[in-house]
Amino acid sequence: MSYIGRPFLNVPANTFAKEDFTGADTGTNNSITNSIVLSREIPGLNASNVEVFINNVRQEPDVAYFIRDDSTGVPIIIEFSEALNSNDSIYVIHKGLGPGTERTGIAAGSVTATMLSDNLKEFTLNSFTGDGTDTTFTLAAAPNNANSLLVTVDGIVQKPATNYSVSSTTLTFTSAPSNNAEIEVRDLGIRTSVRRGTGFTTDTLTVSGSSTSTMALGSSVLADDVFISINGIMQTPTSAYTISGATVTFAANLSDGDVVVARYQR
Repeated sequence: MSYIGRPFLNVPANTFAKEDFTGADTGTNNSITNSIVLSREIPGLNASNVEVFINNVRQEPDVAYFIRDDSTGVPIIIEFSEALNSNDSIYVIHKGLGPGTERTGIAAGSVTATMLSDNLKEFTLNSFTGDGTDTTFTLAAAPNNANSLLVTVDGIVQKPATNYSVSSTTLTFTSAPSNNAEIEVRDLGIRTSVRRGTGFTTDTLTVSGSSTSTMALGSSVLADDVFISINGIMQTPTSAYTISGATVTFAANLSDGDVVVARYQR
């Protein structure tokens, strides 16, 4: 048969969750009388986001029933405007989320590394060269605060507040870095890496005897995701060292007595 318009697609529609109760299930919940507790929250404390039926008669939202929070602030309590008989049949249909009414937060642990964009998985690196005059430098993005930055000048780690401050994207040194000084700024805040633990893993190598140009780490990392110092002097990734898997290869051989410290998060 011919017709005008889009064809009807015989596909199953999403079903709404349904919960069943009786009048005997009502009681006092979080000091709210004539109430029942649902197994899932109602978005936005909005009574219209559920349909409530008593003895197969649909009830009017915000007149016959109301949505209340439980003791933890979650809207899962339905309060009835009057007491019900113990043998009354009650069922509740959850209609889903209404636009702009959601109160549900992101569940703990629900955001995984694969969901993050690439720029959230690496430390953000800004590189500058001092001219002996300028004290201010513009960062690619605003950090959370000065303490979330790792700033080095010619490999020497600078102290927040004492050696530098930050306002929005402007990094300001208390004194101008010398001419041709190599300045590196790493943002260690939320944008920089996927946090797998509460602290850093530290690997230490003390060279004894013959020189070496390699160091084995406990885990595989990227060169820009690890901080390596030799005798307290920060090293520059890719130029002072490279990393393949868990093996660090230095551009220059390490000497007897050198102490190498690598810090990274896994």
